[in-house]
Amino acid sequence: MFRQVQDRMQWRADLLFAGRYEDLSREYLYPLAVYLEDRLMVLHTPAMLMAAATHLRDALVSRNVTCSRFSLSAVELPRDKRFRVWGTWQDMAANPAHTRRSTAVYYMRETDDGYQSEMLHFPQLGTTEMFDFNPPQQMIA
Repeated sequence: MFRQVQDRMQWRADLLFAGRYEDLSREYLYPLAVYLEDRLMVLHTPAMLMAAATHLRDALVSRNVTCSRFSLSAVELPRDKRFRVWGTWQDMAANPAHTRRSTAVYYMRETDDGYQSEMLHFPQLGTTEMFDFNPPQQMIA
């Protein structure tokens, strides 16, 4: 299970950098609560997640980040098909000064579509540009 989760998280980063936002949006359950340090952002729909992913990718590209690497620290034993995942994202930039690190806790659920996230918490957020994300009003349910 550890390797499957590690691979799944890295695949999500690859989807983000490839601009495959619709595929990425299928990795989550909605509404999706996302805690960015002490701030809460709720993504009600896949369209909202795709807008947030676009914002994130644009911020990463503007810092010349070429990829993000996920390092899995721990996976909780599932209970009722739910479990938590702890890990670290390292944004790899051409300029080492633009390389940043975020710690993450993913609240996951095993579904017919595989492991999906139902809540995210980033206790330490390296990509602080996400604080500036404001979804268009028509996306808010």
